[in-house]
Order: sequence, then C-alpha cells, then structure tokens
Amino acid sequence: MAAGGSLLLLVLFSIAVAAVGFLSEEEEAQVEHFQQYLRICTSHPNPDYAGAVSFLSALASSIGLETLTFEFTPGKPLLLLSWLGSDPSLPSLLLNSHLDSVPADSSSWVHPPYAAYRDTEGRIFARGAQDDKSIAIQYIEAIRKLKARGFSPLRTIHVSLVPDEEIGGLDGHAKFVSSEEFRVLNVGFMLDEGQASPTDEFRVFYADRLPWSLIVNVEGAPGHGSKMYDGSAMEHLMECLEAVARFRDSQFDQVKAGIKAQSEVISINLVYLKAGILTPTGFVMNLQPSEAEVGFDLRLPPTENVDVLRKRIEEEWAPTSSNMSYKLTQKGPYRDIAERPLVTPTNESNPWWSVFKQAISNSGGKLGKPEILTSTTDARFLRQMGIPVLGFSPMANTPILLHDHNEFLKDTVFLNGIKVYESVISAVHRVQTEEQRFSLGFLSPGREERAYERREDTSLGDWKLKMGRKGVPEWLNSSLWSSKPYSNYLSINALETLRPDSPPRPSSTPSPSPSWSEVPPSESSSISTDPGPPRFSPEEIAHQSQIVNELSKRVINVGELRRLVCQGIPDGGRIRPTIWKLLLHYLPNGRALWAHELEKKRLQYQSFKVELLQNPSDISRRMIDKAHAISGESNSEAKGLLQRSAITDDDHPLSLLPTSVWNRFFQEAELIEQIDRDVKRTFPDMEFFSGDSCYAKSNQESLRRILIVFAKLNPEIRYVQGMNEVLAPLFYVFRNDPQEINAAHVEADTFFCFVELLSEFRVNFYKQIDNSVVGIHCTIAKLSLLLKKHDEELWRHLEYTTKVNPQFYAFRWIRLLLAREFDFLDCLNIWDTILSDPEGPQETLLRICCAMLILVRQHLLAGDFTSNLTLLQHYPVTNIGHLLHVANMLRGTLL
Repeated sequence: MAAGGSLLLLVLFSIAVAAVGFLSEEEEAQVEHFQQYLRICTSHPNPDYAGAVSFLSALASSIGLETLTFEFTPGKPLLLLSWLGSDPSLPSLLLNSHLDSVPADSSSWVHPPYAAYRDTEGRIFARGAQDDKSIAIQYIEAIRKLKARGFSPLRTIHVSLVPDEEIGGLDGHAKFVSSEEFRVLNVGFMLDEGQASPTDEFRVFYADRLPWSLIVNVEGAPGHGSKMYDGSAMEHLMECLEAVARFRDSQFDQVKAGIKAQSEVISINLVYLKAGILTPTGFVMNLQPSEAEVGFDLRLPPTENVDVLRKRIEEEWAPTSSNMSYKLTQKGPYRDIAERPLVTPTNESNPWWSVFKQAISNSGGKLGKPEILTSTTDARFLRQMGIPVLGFSPMANTPILLHDHNEFLKDTVFLNGIKVYESVISAVHRVQTEEQRFSLGFLSPGREERAYERREDTSLGDWKLKMGRKGVPEWLNSSLWSSKPYSNYLSINALETLRPDSPPRPSSTPSPSPSWSEVPPSESSSISTDPGPPRFSPEEIAHQSQIVNELSKRVINVGELRRLVCQGIPDGGRIRPTIWKLLLHYLPNGRALWAHELEKKRLQYQSFKVELLQNPSDISRRMIDKAHAISGESNSEAKGLLQRSAITDDDHPLSLLPTSVWNRFFQEAELIEQIDRDVKRTFPDMEFFSGDSCYAKSNQESLRRILIVFAKLNPEIRYVQGMNEVLAPLFYVFRNDPQEINAAHVEADTFFCFVELLSEFRVNFYKQIDNSVVGIHCTIAKLSLLLKKHDEELWRHLEYTTKVNPQFYAFRWIRLLLAREFDFLDCLNIWDTILSDPEGPQETLLRICCAMLILVRQHLLAGDFTSNLTLLQHYPVTNIGHLLHVANMLRGTLL
C-alpha cells in the first residue's frame, strides 16, 4: 500500500511538472524573485514601500548595480538603480516601474492575492503580477544576464522604481522629474509600463489619454413641484446632460463601428449628481431646487484640440446664458515644453523607436500597431519634458487583468519577457541620436564670421552656402540668417498722413496698453484689469510726433528711433509696420533706397515661390517647355504631356533617387501636413486668422506659403512647431499697413522680416542643439541665473522648494517670444520693446521674462509645485506698461 501510494504521488508530480513545463535552475530562481516581490504588499492605502525597496536594493546589489534611494515626500521612497556606461556623456536609457498597486478583495480571488501562488499551468496569481511588478524584476534579471555574458553598455542604463503611480504619481515620478537628481541623469529615452495582449503581438503605447474632471454648477429660480416654468435649475441641468449625452454617443458610435479605438476618442462619463433639498427624513418631493451640481470624468487623446473642447463646454454644456458655470480640472499638461502634443513618434524620425522595433523582432517577438493608452501613466511626466517614452510590457497571449480579480501572469510569459528586455537593452544602448550627430562644443559664429555667396540672379543659387566654420550646421551659416539689410518699398508720400501736426486717430482695433514710460513702478500687485478705451495725452501726441519726425528724414537715425520706440508707440497700428521693418534691418536707413531694394526682394520672393511651391508635374512640364523653346519645337505633341520615351528616372513618380523631384515631394508631404495643421490653429480666437471667411482663409494660405518656403530654404532647421505663432504678429502688423501698396505685398515683406527676426533667436529653433552650450536650454539657464541675481529668495523657492523646472514654462515663453502669454495687441507692444531695446532682442526678452516672475513673486512664494506651474503656464492678465517698466529696471545686468 505504501509503495502504491508513493507511485501515485510520483505520477501526480510528473503530471504537474509536465503541465508547468521544465524550467532550468536559473529560470526557477528568476521566477522565485518575481514571487518574492509579489508577496510584499504594496497596495494602497498602506503600501509597504520600505519592504519593497529593501528587497529590490538587495537584488540589484547582488549583480553590482549602484543603488540610490530618494524621498521627495516623507514615507514614499524612490529607488534608482544604475549601470554606468562606457560613455556617460550620452543621453541615458531609463527603465521605469512603479512600486505600488491597487487594493485587492481577497474574497473574490481563487488564490490569496499576496501569496503569489503558481498553479499547475504556471499561472502566478498575485496583485501586481501584470501591473506592473513583472517588468521591475524583468529589468533586473535582463541586466543580470547581460552582465553574465560580459556585455558593457555604451550609454548608462537606469532603472527607476517609483511610488504612488496608482494614485496619480504627484508624490512620485512628478517630483522626481522636476528634481536636480533627475536632471543629472541626462535621460534620452524611457520605457514604462504597458498592458497585456490577448494575441501573440506585444502592445506598445506612444501616448496616454489625458484625464480631466468637469464640474458643472446650475442655478435657477426655485418653485413648487407642481409648476412648470422656464429657467429652473433642473431644466438647465437636463439641457446640460442631453448635450453631453449627444456628444458621448457620437464618440462611442465611432468605437462601436470600428472606426476608432477606445483610446482614440474623447470619453466622458457622469460620475456624480447633487440636487434636491435634503431633510432628515429624505428629499423634499414638492420643491424644485434652485441649484444642482454634476461631475464628469473626461479622457482626451493628446491629438485632440483642447481649445475646441473648451469652446464646446462653454457654449453647449455649460453656457452662462443658462445660469451655468463650470470648473475644469486638467490633471496634468496636454502639451510638452515645446508646445507639441504629448506623443512619442513611432516612425523613422525617432531613432529610439527604430532600434526598439528591431530589437523586439530580434527577440522573436511581434509588435502590434502602436496605440494610445486609454488610461494614464507616469510616462506623461517625461513626455511633457520632450523626452520620448514608450509604454511596453512583454505579455503576449495573456488576458488583460490589471486591477481585476485573479490577476495572473504565466511563468513562461514572464521568462520570455526577460529575453525581450535583454534584446532591447543590448540594442538601445548604442542608438545614435541627434545630440551625437550634432555635438557642438562651441558658440555659433557671429554674422561677420559667416561666409556665403551671393549671385546677381534671383534663382535658388543665391542661397547656396559655403561653410563658415567646420562642423557648424549649414543653417547657422545660411544667408537667410546673415544677408545684408533688406529694403522695403514705402512711398515718400506715405508719411504725409503722419506729419507731426496730424493728431493720432483712434484705431479701429482695440488699443494696446499704455507705454511703460508713463507707468510708474507699483508696490502693489501687478495684476490689473483692462486699461479701457485708448486715450491720447498731450505727452503721447508729442512722443508720436518725435517718432514721425525721425521717420520723415532722408537718412533715418536708427539709434535715435530705437530710443524713441523703446518708450512705446502711441497709435502704433499706423506707423508700426514701417518701424518694425527698420528695426529688423529690412528697410535701409536711407529712404531713397526703399523703392529699388524692395522691388528686388519682392521679385526674389516670387522666384522662391515658383521654385519651391510647384508640384513635380508642373516642374517637369516647365523643364520640357523650356527645352522645347530652346530647340524651337512647336508641334502639338511637343507641347503636350511627356512622351513615354522621354520620361527619365528623375521624372518617374516612383523613383527613389535623391535627385528625383517626386521623391523630394513625397518626403516633404509630412512637413507640409504639419504646417497645415499648425496654421489652422494659429490664434483661433481671432477672426483675422481663423474662421470660414475668405479673408481668414487667405491669411492662412499666406502663412502656409511663407513657412513652406522658409522650411525648404533651410533644410537643416526646416519647420519647428511654434514658428507659426512667431510669424503671425509680423503678418498681422504688415497686413494692416495703412499704405495699400505695402499691404498688397505683405507676404514677401513678412517672409524677409521673419527671416531677420529668427536670425536673432536662431539657437532657440534648432532642435539638434537644444541641449548644447548654445541651445534653448542654455537660454533658459541664463534666465534662471538672471532671476537668481535679482531675487534669490524667489529663485530658491522655485528651484529647490517647489522644484518647478524652468523648462516647464520658459520654453514656450522664449521660443514663442511671449506671443501666447498675453493679449495679442499687448504682445505687439512687448515686441516693440524687444525689437528696439539697444541691449538686443534676446537679452531684452530674458529681462521681460525675469520681470514676469518678479511681478507674481508673492503668488509664487505662497504656492506649491502644482499651483506655481499652473500660474506660470497660464500667466495672469497684467499691466503691460508696468511689466516693461520692471524689465527696464533690470537693464544692463544680463550675464
């Protein structure tokens, strides 16, 4: 009997082993490490962070990884593991996982949720098995295997294990990425958590949906329950709910029809409703309440236009005309520091993606179509900083069970994930990024150091360049940045209407704020109300007369003009176009040269459009027509389409030759599509730029042509998001020139002035040198040092107490020249100062940015990370005159 029992046990054991599958000793140890981690309960509300950090630190130390523990919030440790690369100067790879997990109801599980039980099929049941303790162990075990075979990474590999992701991450990753400790890591790319895939394809996520919460408050006249009358709170509430329901149906219908995935639409769900008069015995049933409140959860794909949604809320869901108000809480940013959607490219433009995709293939895995994650992860914090992040968890052929009962992961799936990460790490460590290809260890050359050729004709040959210094990107030497001052055409009679004895007339558009010279410094808050309608004092009239007198001279003293304009331009709309063209070196100071020079430049711009804005068919036809004209052919066949025998490789639409006009055309299609999208979003609240009117569409088309011509003439810089916002004020000013002959040629004038303006801020628009000693991050660092010099208390509070990284707000301020921070016409007033100040545009811009911080110092000193970041990303209405006065007080102090 005993022998029979032993035999039975042996048979059962053999069946169990066969079901689980034979694992090697090394694999059993890896699975055991996974189970040990799962048995540490890190579920909210009382996660055992200390136990998890202790276990993971010991595991990492056993394979020689450096370990550091930070506590940005007491009781919430963050563990950082590091494997130093042979070239630590390269941007590092960060592998991220969160320590915490959601709670589990033990009564609904088939096995205890913190026992990490492995059944006969190899399924390991535990809370966090999929979300996302598996990847933490996989990271470490993959590094263990790479180290064992003698692999040495080129770039440094970091593993971050962070708290509180499941409850928003504000005390975890959010504080980490805004810290000095994170800055020194020099992160270039991050892998974060993904989700399981029921198919044999791994899922990969390039963006998260953005979480918003909307609270709508409704008020109305109270009344008896038996009465039906207009204007009750509940009637307005039903209007709100009906409007939201219609929108929700329109989004959900696209999902049900298979047109879009769940993550690609805006979801909105009602989460609470408060209304009625409550008594100890229940609700009063015969009284219509005077107020109600309803709350919605919204999730937005980062590709959505948030301005359109805000408009929908204001006009349809909570219109003030129906006694409604709303509070919209945006849980995190929806644009990165460069004002781009929080999206990681999944095409060949992203070198990290290309290598990652190949590494998955090399490991034997398959990737599905890149997706937007329906929920939100810590990835959004790095995407806000412009760092590419992919959400990825190697769990194929696995049901999605995160946050669900009986969450599990099979041991074989877990072990395969280690092999996948081994392949990814060994491939990604050698990615060549733009920073490596453009390692600029020097300052950009001055205008006098650039060499370029100019020719007498107006063809594109004018703009072919010589290298001014070895290793400098071609665009830094471009004659578009460095050509001699251009001219403009303005009739001598144009100034007759601006004689000193001619009083200024009120503008047809709202007037900018008064000039800063007339606004004394104030010790009170800088935040004020709108200054009201324009009023011109005798001093302003006299000041304008001085400016017009200077403009009337045969040879204009530009230095004196700068001094006058720096004090403001009363009624600037009439004389600002001429002044800006002079300050941007587009007009020479001798008025006699204006007509000839501008005629030349306008012809040149026309030639650019002919060369650069035609499609390949037009180009080929023009070349054939020219050839026929030279050869004297005049028969009808010669004038028609190309003969088949005459089609060359360069003419063929499928040609991949670099000389093919069709190949270049298709390569530029994505660029033009990006410009089209951005132009349509340019100042959407201004009828001048947006709307269905022919006038607005004509203006949009002009902006589009200018940006395309600029991008094609500057292949190294091409187009950078935000350029449309910088171009718009120039175009607006020149389009509203009272001299019709100038307004008629607004496109050419704007193009050349745009080139001159960007030449002053060129380092802020060249992505390849963003992180170099001359890039925009260097400019932001100068702003930080300027603030430190003038207000060290505020600087220390922002940098160390609240850890508000200047890049979070200053990137947009600087790159867009404050075009989006203030009312549009106030922005023009600020640009008057930026263009005219003798210290130079870049230095003046930084002084104004510093003054913006100082003016709201009391609000900042009283605020925390979230409130300060919100304030600086949505700068309050401010007296522009006082702002420029404070900036003037900082004169001469730039480093």
